[in-house]
Amino acid sequence: MKRPSKQTERWLIGILGVVCLALMVSLVRRISRGAEASAAPRASTPSSAGRKGAVARDDLSRYDPTLNLELLKQIENHPLPKSSRNPFEYPPPPPPKVVETDSGPAGAAPPPPPPTLPLKAIGYSVRGDNVPEAVVTDDQDVYVVHVGETFAKRYHVLSLTPNKVEIQDATTHQTVLLPIAP
Repeated sequence: MKRPSKQTERWLIGILGVVCLALMVSLVRRISRGAEASAAPRASTPSSAGRKGAVARDDLSRYDPTLNLELLKQIENHPLPKSSRNPFEYPPPPPPKVVETDSGPAGAAPPPPPPTLPLKAIGYSVRGDNVPEAVVTDDQDVYVVHVGETFAKRYHVLSLTPNKVEIQDATTHQTVLLPIAP
């Protein structure tokens, strides 16, 4: 691209300078008009000259000439409507609808499963008199159990095989098969 000559550059700089100067003069005029308008004192009406609110009206109308203090006073004297709702609490959601069916409520969840027993079968053996026994632990104690016995004051041994121990919890009446670890 060809560079303009020095004389053309000077003309362009001069034109830009004049445009900038015109913008500055316009800005200064706008600022001075706004300052003159806000510095001019407002004449108060004879009915409000002796009242305390006259000074406040003059001060406020200086910032916003459209402000209507009489209307503001009417709104302030108007009583607020009564409300039983707390505006700071989010209203709770409505209760869920339950649809009745032949087999019970459709929205009803099945009962939770019973808790698992904290037991592990860790061994199996047969005593010399041909009586099977298993070794069971609850991670704190180790028990050698036989069919028909109750241990840990709540577990009853129902059956024993080399692969599993069947135990019933006396408090929940839950029956559990514990696999014997090889």
